[in-house]
Amino acid sequence: VANGLGGAAVAGICAALANDYTCWSHGFPDLLLLEPGRPTAQLCPCHGGDAVPSSGGFSSGCGAAAGKPSEARVKLVEVKGPGDRLSDAQVAWIGLLLKHGVQVEVCRVKPGR
Repeated sequence: VANGLGGAAVAGICAALANDYTCWSHGFPDLLLLEPGRPTAQLCPCHGGDAVPSSGGFSSGCGAAAGKPSEARVKLVEVKGPGDRLSDAQVAWIGLLLKHGVQVEVCRVKPGR
């Protein structure tokens, strides 16, 4: 999730909560949609690949091929029913998230027949 949100967004969310938890403790979007990153093959330097930090699967020795995850994608969704409106807290969260490049959507549910 943190990978998909990005460092700036995670830092912004944490800073908001740390600076004024009472204000930011409600109104966060209802749903978090996550499309995980897909592994991509990567070779160690002795097999024609680039050097990779040890957290990426290689240290000083040969690791042959290792999967390195591509970037995950995250979207946050606020769900609103008929006659429902965004609260001030929800508007503030959406603004903060958009400011930090997070995909946010408001989904309006229509009554069934």
